Amino acid sequence: MSPPFHFTFKNLAGQYEAAIKAGYEILTCADYARRKDNLSKLTLVNRVDIDFSIEKAAVLGQIFSTYQIKATFFIRLHAPEYNPFSFENYKVLKRLRDEKHE
Repeated sequence: MSPPFHFTFKNLAGQYEAAIKAGYEILTCADYARRKDNLSKLTLVNRVDIDFSIEKAAVLGQIFSTYQIKATFFIRLHAPEYNPFSFENYKVLKRLRDEKHE
């Protein structure tokens, strides 16, 4: 029995690495919708909800770049924890978009 999963970015990166090594195909939500009738048995839909921190989403983007995978990011426009329209957050969101994430 494996130990319980504790969230750290390092542990999360390890989970993605293990999924890739196990043969999982990692898809965005749009990829899934386009291919839902013809999916591999090992499919992971990579959806990220940005609930509290765009800065942490930027770290996820770096992890995804390392493993050459894409994700669909959902952004709360009226989040009390962050302003998606601030210049710094705009730069992060633009970089994620430029890296071909949804």
